[in-house]
Amino acid sequence: MPSSQSETECATNLNSLPDDVLLAILSFCDTKSLSVLSRVSKNLYRLSKDDYLWRKIALRCVNVRPSDRTCGWNWKEIFRVSWNWTHGYCRDRNILKFKCNLMPWIQLERSKQLFVAQAADVIVYQNRRRNNKQSSWEPIKTFRGHHGDVSKFVIAGDQLVTCSVDNSVRTWSLQTAECYGLFHGHTGVVHSVDCFDDVIVTGSRDRTVKVWSQESKSCVHTIHVEDNIWSVCINPSIRCVASGGSGHIKGVSPLQLWDIESGKLMTSLVSGVTKVGAGVRGMKWESPHTLLSCGYDTNIRLWDIRLNNYSVSSCVLKWEDPHDSVVYCIDSDNKWMVISGTNRYGVVRIWDKRFRKNVQMYYAGMNSLSPVYSLAFNRTSLFVALASGVRVLDFRV
Repeated sequence: MPSSQSETECATNLNSLPDDVLLAILSFCDTKSLSVLSRVSKNLYRLSKDDYLWRKIALRCVNVRPSDRTCGWNWKEIFRVSWNWTHGYCRDRNILKFKCNLMPWIQLERSKQLFVAQAADVIVYQNRRRNNKQSSWEPIKTFRGHHGDVSKFVIAGDQLVTCSVDNSVRTWSLQTAECYGLFHGHTGVVHSVDCFDDVIVTGSRDRTVKVWSQESKSCVHTIHVEDNIWSVCINPSIRCVASGGSGHIKGVSPLQLWDIESGKLMTSLVSGVTKVGAGVRGMKWESPHTLLSCGYDTNIRLWDIRLNNYSVSSCVLKWEDPHDSVVYCIDSDNKWMVISGTNRYGVVRIWDKRFRKNVQMYYAGMNSLSPVYSLAFNRTSLFVALASGVRVLDFRV
C-alpha cells in the first residue's frame, strides 16, 4: 500500500496538470473511479463533475437522449436517474384511486398532463403542488359521451380519438373537450384505435380492421382478418397498419401488416412455431422498419420487416418473461430501453436490448394482484395503470 505522503504527492502532481490534460485522463475512468477521485482534492472534485466526462457515460445508459441536456440537468444527474431505473431505486406512490375496478388506458403528454380512461370517460389530470406540500394530480378536463367503457384512445395533434365497448369511435377537440366526430360500423367491441393525419384505423372483436376517413366521416376499407383484433398500430412512413389478433384461428398469423390505401395484406410476421391463443396484446413502431410486439406467448419481440422477403421469420430479437406471464403492454425509449407490464401482481419489467434478461423488476403496489393494463413514462417517472388506480414510480430519489 502506498504511504499517505505518496498519495499527497500524486494528488499534487495531478493538480499541477492543465484542465484539458486532466479531463483527457479522467475520460478513461469509469463511474466508480470518478467518484473516488472526486474526494481527492477540490480541483479533481470540480473536474470530475464536468459534462464532458458524464455525457459519454450517460449516453450509454437507458432512457437517455442527447436532447435531455436542454432540460436544465447536468449529465451526471441524468446518469444518476438512469442508474436508478436499472438498479431499483424509486419512490412508489398512488396518485389516482378508482371507486371500482376498471381496465384503464393512460397516456402522458409532453405538457405533463396525464390522460386516463376511467369507465366511459377520459379524464385529464394535471400535477400541481400546493403550499410546498406533496404534489397532487387534479382533474382539469373530462371527455364524456360514450355509452360504454373506453377501451383505448390515442392523442394525435390537437385531437383525441377514442374507441369503446359500445362499438363506436369518437373524435374530440383537445381544447374544448367537444365531440365533433362519431363513427359507427363495427358490430363488436372496438378494442383498439390509432390515428395519423386524416386516417383512423380501428380493430374490433367482429374480426375486422376498418380504415376511416375523417374528412368524409366514412369507412374507406373493411379488412376481414378472420380473427378477433386486440391491437392496431399505424406506420405512417410506409402507409401500413399492423394488426394484432387473438391467435385462435388456425392458419391466420396473429401479427399481420395491411396496406392502408388498398386494404390488402402486405405480409404476415411469423416467429416459427406459433401456439394457439398466442395473440398480440400490444405493439409499437420504433422506426419505419422495426416493430415491437408483446402478448400471450409471454414474449416481447422486435421485428424488422425488411427481412421478411429473405427469411421465414423477421423477428430479430426476443425477450421472454421469466415467470411466463402474459405481457399486456409495452413501451420504449426508441433506443435501448423497453418497459413491459404483465398480467398479474402489477409487475413491470425494465429491459435493455443489449442484454437477454430483464435488468430490473418492479411491483407497482406491493399487494396488488392486478394486471398492468397500460403504462407511460418520461425521463424521471413511470406511470402504471392498475385495476384499482394509477401509480407512479419516481426515480429522482
